[in-house]
Amino acid sequence: MTSIISTESQLRKRVPDYPKMLDKRILSFLDSHCMEFIRYSQIAILAVAGVRFCFHVLAADDQRLRVQADALTFTLDDRDGPALSDLLLPGQAAEASLLFVVPGVGHALRVNGMAEYSGYPGSLSFRVQQAYLHCARAIARAKLWQAVEPSADWRNDPPRTLSGFLAASPYVLLKTEDGQGHTEISPRGDAPGFVRTIGGQQLFLPERPGNKIAKSLRNILATGRAGLLGFIAGSPHICQISGRAWVSDEAALLDGSIEQGKRPKLGIIFSDVEWRIDTSDVLLHRSLWDIRDHVDKNKLTPFPKALAEHMNGTGLLGKATGQVVKAVVRHDMKHLY
Repeated sequence: MTSIISTESQLRKRVPDYPKMLDKRILSFLDSHCMEFIRYSQIAILAVAGVRFCFHVLAADDQRLRVQADALTFTLDDRDGPALSDLLLPGQAAEASLLFVVPGVGHALRVNGMAEYSGYPGSLSFRVQQAYLHCARAIARAKLWQAVEPSADWRNDPPRTLSGFLAASPYVLLKTEDGQGHTEISPRGDAPGFVRTIGGQQLFLPERPGNKIAKSLRNILATGRAGLLGFIAGSPHICQISGRAWVSDEAALLDGSIEQGKRPKLGIIFSDVEWRIDTSDVLLHRSLWDIRDHVDKNKLTPFPKALAEHMNGTGLLGKATGQVVKAVVRHDMKHLY
């Protein structure tokens, strides 16, 4: 029988509580580190609250995106309009999240706030309420930016079934909402096929070591629903998944997700899933997967330095925090499981 984690106290028996200092990493605006990261991004993934298929991939280059400390404005084209019309009513703001990625760089930028669509094709405005950097472990586990072998290039012939897509996907985004409808996008990565079909309309997503905040898991406890967006390296195709969700520590499922001898403590079961495979025009026309066009990570402020300054500023305390964060990040990247 499935062992369901239904309360936060049960969750914290498996995932110890996190250092509250980490709450200081969350900004209410986009600072210079966030703006620097966005400047090198090619894409941003949008997820909107209260929608079944909630994701859309946006172009984030400087011709299509205007950045201010408290707001982002995306200029849209004809191909964005139909997809956004399914997510947002023109002129009506909704809770939403953005995830920015830089090709070739491990960490990401998460931004939460309110999205408003002006109408077809028009623009998408995003009012920033929270911004914070996300560590590189998901992309490292997925080996997302490694060169794609020709035999694994799904560019012209995507998998046509959910199980086929997931078997080829090393990287997914998990979208959850809390009880007030506030959204989160959290990256998950591992070897292709790590999100498994487990019979019927059910999936299993193992939970790997993280920062122990467990925001996505706590959101699932609150609402019982979640969504996924799957990617295949080298492909413009994406898979959107929506369904009921709960947190489980069922031994048989965890045993099937052992990596490098490490068994996860928890996982997420999806049931009654609905799914669809789409072609992202942005991924089709961006050189996201071409290693020749990847950004040299040395052009960006190192993740430990930016995170430390978000928590404790640029003074002596921030510099001391930077040394601690650097050591923690080095340890975490050596112990991905």
